[in-house]
Amino acid sequence: DTFTRPLQIKGPLKVLVLSDAHVPYHDETVLEKAIRHGVDAKCEAVYMNGDMIDCYALSRWQKDPRERDFKRECDTTREVLGEFARHFERRWYKFGNHESRHEIYVNENAPELVGFKECELRNILKLDELGYAYIEDKQWAELGRLPILHGHEFGKGLTAPVNPARGLWNRTFSTGMVGHLHRSSSNTQKMSIEGNVIACWSLGCTCNLRPKYAVVNQWT
Repeated sequence: DTFTRPLQIKGPLKVLVLSDAHVPYHDETVLEKAIRHGVDAKCEAVYMNGDMIDCYALSRWQKDPRERDFKRECDTTREVLGEFARHFERRWYKFGNHESRHEIYVNENAPELVGFKECELRNILKLDELGYAYIEDKQWAELGRLPILHGHEFGKGLTAPVNPARGLWNRTFSTGMVGHLHRSSSNTQKMSIEGNVIACWSLGCTCNLRPKYAVVNQWT
């Protein structure tokens, strides 16, 4: 596959970064507080860092038939995106592993629809209409000199039972930020005798912290 180069986001720019809402399993209170925090902090932009929609109905996992309502997921996700669009002038939406469920589902179950723009998730969610720049599944962005990834780009290799940010450092030896693991953490590394420091961060989620499939977890 052709490598897609990172999207360069140039500043100066203050950006609110969110991850892992998993609509319709999002936490409305958390999202409302995120908007309020971003506005109070005078953020000009918002960056949706993947898994903002769950795509539950398209998952390969065993599913509760009562929860199979992909249209409702998309409608609710558009409502959430529209609310953020009211508050932040510049907007990006990065696809994570849950958004990629849609492409996998179409490829396996309706390959005749591959190539139809109307069937692509970015168009179903109306990202262009809502003013969100689209960042591909395995692409990432660089906010100034800070790489922002969802976290699934590493496959199953980004594991850190104690500190996800430390796991990111071990894989990249670079500053960076990820979501995906639903746990907030940081790791600071002194790089030279002069005291140069590199830091990594992982983001907590904005979804329900007690889903049926993982009632005991370390999510934040």
